[in-house]
Amino acid sequence: RQGGNKRKADGQKGGGPFKKFKSSGGGGPFKNYKKHSKLFTTEEKMKAIIITGEQNREGYMIGEMLRVFQFFADLFHPELSKAKAPSASPSTTTSSDSTTTTTTTTSSSSSSSEPTTTSTTTSTIPHEQDSTSTTVNNDNKTPEKAEKSEKSEKAEKEGKEEAEKEAEAETSTKTKLFEVINAACGGMAIISVLPAEIEINEFVRKILTHIQEDREPKLPFKIENTARVLPLEMTCEAGSLTSIADGCRPVIEKHFKDQPPCKFCVRVEARNNVHIDTTACKDEIITMIGPHPVNLVDPDKLVIVQIFKSAAGLAILRDYKKLLKYNIKQCY
Repeated sequence: RQGGNKRKADGQKGGGPFKKFKSSGGGGPFKNYKKHSKLFTTEEKMKAIIITGEQNREGYMIGEMLRVFQFFADLFHPELSKAKAPSASPSTTTSSDSTTTTTTTTSSSSSSSEPTTTSTTTSTIPHEQDSTSTTVNNDNKTPEKAEKSEKSEKAEKEGKEEAEKEAEAETSTKTKLFEVINAACGGMAIISVLPAEIEINEFVRKILTHIQEDREPKLPFKIENTARVLPLEMTCEAGSLTSIADGCRPVIEKHFKDQPPCKFCVRVEARNNVHIDTTACKDEIITMIGPHPVNLVDPDKLVIVQIFKSAAGLAILRDYKKLLKYNIKQCY
């Protein structure tokens, strides 16, 4: 009994920099993940990566794989990371502007202060009344100029701050490559790939090959929580068998229509969905592929239909056995 309470307390702590991923309101640093319905309500077909692992470790998986994907995106697609460069230009221009403005203000202040200092030095020697008159004149003149300079400096600072905020907003939209989407399933998370320049199948396959062959540069952190990493070329609604077939058809035609014969195998995996007949879905995909030979042992292309709650996705994988069934933890 005491041990059970202790385990509960340990689970509540969350541990590490990545807290538990909560689907209700977002936990830890993952508060802005997108809703599950975004997988099939958008007009454009989304590209996404399914990551799987142990239940109640989704937050760790997400934090781990976001770092991995960002590392390899900078490595394989440096042109996307170069989008961060424009953020430096406005800051440099603002700094140069600030230096010029400060120099002009100091020069003006110094020029305005020179006659007052000379008048005070000459007036303090003969009589005390002259000194008081000069101080009154100085009090009447200098505060007005000081207030004007302070107001101008405040206006310049406010304008610069607004420009920096706009630049940060632009760079944040440019450099955002991945987005977390609620999978509505335990032990599973979905990370969508936003840039069109990233071909998702090649991206994941190159990541696994790079890690498996221990190429340079090596991954600077460990992979401890994530198991399989499956690239989905499209996502659609899983309301019926026809909706899944209509969503899969363009991708299947792209890989199999008017292509040389290749061995293939079809698998359908469903989670939190009891409305779709997986056997009927599998037969529909096989008839859609056409006259290519079926090979269950060593296929050239493995076609996986993933059904998770109200959404579905299609993955067409190569080198499935060579890359240890796309298990990134085993490749590592």
